[in-house]
Amino acid sequence: MLLASHQAKAKPVTDFELQHYEVTGSTIAEIKRSMAKKSPIRTGNKGFGGVTVWSLDTTYTTVETPDGGCEVRDPKVFLKVKIVLPKLRPGPRLSRQARAEWERFLGALRAHEMLHAKNGLYTAETIEKRMTNLRTKVSCHRTKEVLNQGSQALISNITQRDRDMDRDTRHGETQGAYLDDRVDLHQQAVRR
Repeated sequence: MLLASHQAKAKPVTDFELQHYEVTGSTIAEIKRSMAKKSPIRTGNKGFGGVTVWSLDTTYTTVETPDGGCEVRDPKVFLKVKIVLPKLRPGPRLSRQARAEWERFLGALRAHEMLHAKNGLYTAETIEKRMTNLRTKVSCHRTKEVLNQGSQALISNITQRDRDMDRDTRHGETQGAYLDDRVDLHQQAVRR
């Protein structure tokens, strides 16, 4: 039997990395082609504008208690988050409207990817909270098993939440993470 732990504020050690890949273009169509060609984020033949990858590790010690239970000491969770986003090297004819559309898209994509990063942080904080000041009435061997199973279940659930969010938002498209081709059509109409 596990006993509830005191829910102290968890402060996982976080390593956050923002990485970019370069795209080019003077029109939305050119930028989209560049992203499709240069994006390092692929699932099969499909490329994506951005991605967030997070992983975590835990450390802690256990001490047998006089009553045969177990106490978890010095729990620490280490979270590594990497977000990859495109960076535009604008072509010489990039219009103000196309630049504004790029900035709108990039802001929406960044916000979408930050939701994934926040899921990773939530997971790390939750796992650390569960271990903080934890005392059980079962052996340390069993305590470690239960902690590991609970952590893996939480990671699986949050990973599924990330997948569901991508499915439901079409990888951020419904949140604004798309480049609107109508900007090019508007520019063509203005030039005529």
